[in-house]
Amino acid sequence: IVEFLSAEFEDISWVADARAMELKNFTVEDLMEINKSNLKLKHLTVGLESGSNRIAEEIYKKGKGHCDNYLGMAEKLSQANIQLTSGCIFGAPTETADDLYETLEFVSKVKKIHHDFKLSTTFFRPLPGTDLYEFVKSFGIEFPNTLDGWAKLEGITHFEYNRWMSVPWMNSEEEKKYLKAYKDFIGAH
Repeated sequence: IVEFLSAEFEDISWVADARAMELKNFTVEDLMEINKSNLKLKHLTVGLESGSNRIAEEIYKKGKGHCDNYLGMAEKLSQANIQLTSGCIFGAPTETADDLYETLEFVSKVKKIHHDFKLSTTFFRPLPGTDLYEFVKSFGIEFPNTLDGWAKLEGITHFEYNRWMSVPWMNSEEEKKYLKAYKDFIGAH
């Protein structure tokens, strides 16, 4: 199939999304075969969300061993010469400054493993109808009840990367520590 597609669509480039727990089943050779086709795989986006095992596993439900799976996957993608792109989400419910420092340390490990690692960042916002939305509401947080209200909220937090946003489920002391960790993170990347 790869040979057919390579010949048929040689001017097409593409990107793909994947999960670290699924990529652990691929060998470096599998990834190299995908990458050597003429289809020009530009990069693979793999969700990181957090380098804190607790946050990744308990809050984001990334699966047991997500961080270890992620490091193994980053190594394979590096060997296969496939660019790795990921996103990191700040301010998850129950996340602490210590969790964010774990993520900072984790991202540094990934950068040492993968020569072409790109990272985008944003702040957590729960999606209505999800378990995390209901969890955040249990903190007494009020959310908009109209589409226009959500658009205004998201427009200032979700699409402006690396912009500080107050974390409403943290008390002021926790938020002060978290803000310092956030500044350290942004300063390092």
